Amino acid sequence: MGGVWKFIGIVLVGLDDELEGSPQISSYEGVPAEAKVISIFHSPELINSIKSRTNLAFAGHSHGGQISIPLVGSLWLPNGTGNYDQGRFEKGTSKMYVSRGIGTSILPIRVNCSPELAIIGISY
Repeated sequence: MGGVWKFIGIVLVGLDDELEGSPQISSYEGVPAEAKVISIFHSPELINSIKSRTNLAFAGHSHGGQISIPLVGSLWLPNGTGNYDQGRFEKGTSKMYVSRGIGTSILPIRVNCSPELAIIGISY
């Protein structure tokens, strides 16, 4: 379930999960062109559909791959992750941060991929 919240000059858009739900891209209609838009969603690959509609996005879902081999990277990533496993990305005019999160999925282990509670400072 998504939603739109408006603050002074900032619009926060929450979108439903692309794999398990129905993200309403139409949520961006009516957002003033001068607004700074921050989007929050679960599966990072959704950035490909909204890259021209948001300034900053936050996603998770990947758990950073949970098992990472040096010089190789993640052994497995879930559907909906695309090339966005963890960290900062730029797509079009958008910036996105994908958090590894603090939990796990399927296997209750992490190797070379520590849990993360990201604290992001924003200034404009």
